[in-house]
Amino acid sequence: MAFLFMRCSLFSENVYIWICFVKCNVMRRLLIVFFLTCGLFECVWSASRTMRIDLTLRGELDSCCMDLVSCVYWEGWFGPQSCCDSDIVKGQFIYSLYSLKGGEERMIYKDGFSSLYYEWATMDYEGRDKEMVFEHTLLVPYTESDVRLVVECRVRDGLKVVMDKHIDVSEVERQELVESEVKLLQGEEKSDSKALDVAILAEGFTLTEELDFWSRADSLAMALMSEPAFVSFADDICIRGFFKPSKTKGPSDPSMGYKSESVLNSSFGVFASDRYLETFKTFSVFDYVGNKPADMIIVLVNSKKYGGGGVYNCFAIGSLHDGDWIEVLLHEVGHSFAGLADEYYYENEVYPDMYPKELEPWEPNVTTLVSFEKKWKEMYENGATGLIEGAAYNAKDVYRSSVNCKMRQLHKPFCKVCNEAIGQQIRRYIE
Repeated sequence: MAFLFMRCSLFSENVYIWICFVKCNVMRRLLIVFFLTCGLFECVWSASRTMRIDLTLRGELDSCCMDLVSCVYWEGWFGPQSCCDSDIVKGQFIYSLYSLKGGEERMIYKDGFSSLYYEWATMDYEGRDKEMVFEHTLLVPYTESDVRLVVECRVRDGLKVVMDKHIDVSEVERQELVESEVKLLQGEEKSDSKALDVAILAEGFTLTEELDFWSRADSLAMALMSEPAFVSFADDICIRGFFKPSKTKGPSDPSMGYKSESVLNSSFGVFASDRYLETFKTFSVFDYVGNKPADMIIVLVNSKKYGGGGVYNCFAIGSLHDGDWIEVLLHEVGHSFAGLADEYYYENEVYPDMYPKELEPWEPNVTTLVSFEKKWKEMYENGATGLIEGAAYNAKDVYRSSVNCKMRQLHKPFCKVCNEAIGQQIRRYIE
């Protein structure tokens, strides 16, 4: 468990300093668990409320601008039970929340996320709108004291601060909720927050198609719970379906000249790719869920056309195309929930801006060998995994751990490295 949450008594401050000198990460974490058990640390925040922070991102890759749009709160905290270890924070952006109680600044939460902004900023295609604005929502523990939010972006030469904002909690209002129809699909309702909560949202289903959505959502929930990475945590996973009717069927499709009036304004043709299905209405996605627990969000789109997408610590989205729709959504969950990279590539295409060979990717399932020891090097040396060149859209200089994996090809199981990453993420919510 990360100890960034913790504040110390006079005695435990000395313990904390002593722990910091312990070089072995495993031993350090064991010591932390021991002292937590002994009651020498206490939490800075009492995880009784959630604060939602809505942000926008804009600008080019070397000049990202981030703005605070709004903050609200509601009762109950259902997020991770510990913040990320500083060494393994995933995402193109890293955010840190500091309590300013009593004039003293203490870090109380740390995590990471990605955004369609970064993908857009590294692309060059005909018709690219340089004025696009992207939405992102953070859910963080609420504290009674004012807080400071610092967001950093990974760049070639390290981390660049793109937001440093003081938030006056006296101005944070309780969220007014818009109710959706919600049904429990898998698992049991829990009275505490130690569960992985999955939300499946209906998009592009009209009122007359509601039964079809619930049938599809049931199928997806069962498929998710059949995956080895989730099976061992079955007792701690709760899956709910959310339904709001759309005025018209399906997403928009520019290639067909079709403009839909769906709940989340999803569309094919994102970034000039006909099969890229997404919604830029991130705030609306989180409005849809409201104050219900949702550690993993999956948007199920009513369309027979192949398409989907997934953004880490945001949501996965996919259509109901024939045959492979569940496989596609499981692949996108790999992106959105565990921060996994695509492991496929095309011989004649390279993406040096997305995966510079002099930097180690933050995604756990690909490596440039720059910091391989932080990835699956130990498993590789023990013969448990491989090291195969070609991944993350690049045929050279980026490596994956197995010949095949669901992040490379549909209807293949997640590889050992990917399963480990998914399990690690689940444990953050249930332990």
